[in-house]
Amino acid sequence: MRQLFRSLPVVLAGLWLTLQPAVSRAEFAIKIEVFQGNSTAPGDLKASETIYDGDAKDKDSGTNSIELGAGSASPYFLGGFKINLHTTATNLDGTPSLAFVDSGYGKLMNTNSGTYTIRITGIAAGFTQPSSNTFPLYTTGTYSVTTPSSNDANTPTSITYNGWVFEGGLVADNTNANKISGSDVAATSAIAKGGTSSADNLVSATYGATAPYGITDQITLVFGGLNGATSVAFETQVHPTPAPGGAVLALIGAPILGFGAWVRRRRMLAAA
Repeated sequence: MRQLFRSLPVVLAGLWLTLQPAVSRAEFAIKIEVFQGNSTAPGDLKASETIYDGDAKDKDSGTNSIELGAGSASPYFLGGFKINLHTTATNLDGTPSLAFVDSGYGKLMNTNSGTYTIRITGIAAGFTQPSSNTFPLYTTGTYSVTTPSSNDANTPTSITYNGWVFEGGLVADNTNANKISGSDVAATSAIAKGGTSSADNLVSATYGATAPYGITDQITLVFGGLNGATSVAFETQVHPTPAPGGAVLALIGAPILGFGAWVRRRRMLAAA
């Protein structure tokens, strides 16, 4: 009996650990929001979901990458929007020369009647590098949106890209409140059916950031009708100042560009 009581705390501790839910990486998440109409005002919000790295809906079993959907046979649904495959990746906790959040998705369809807006945000917090203790920092942003030319596909009526750096931990619903002044990059454009809209030269002012800091990578698409479809890639990066030479930049960018190309190839396959 004495032996039983002696071992009971160990048994109870093991039972408690077994019953605890799996812990996800709270530093990294995707937030998807669907709004009715062409506004992102809170009153127009129809559906919203935040998926953290390691959550049950994350199809990628590794860290620093979140994948939603598994192609046309098993897409991700929210608020009347269908996404065949979406991947957002990061390089937490950063390197001396680069921190980034990279997002891309394949076939995206609006199954709602009328005008609806979808906003997809990749958020990563906990970067300790690059550090502004050595050099000021600056942000760069890129995006590329390609639409199909099929007659039954309504393309987005507008595209808005935003990227910025924020201080503190992950606040998935309010990273804008902690935005570091001067760290943001943004662009807005329209797009024609069967066309491509892109920007790859968005650069912010220089700024300082107290580690750990975070990066927000966001795109907003307004669809004017049923069956909208598009392929999208967008990325927000943080670099130290002064900028490295061209050869060094090429070496730094190679793995990131390689990842982006790999993501887009997967999207094309998923959208087929």
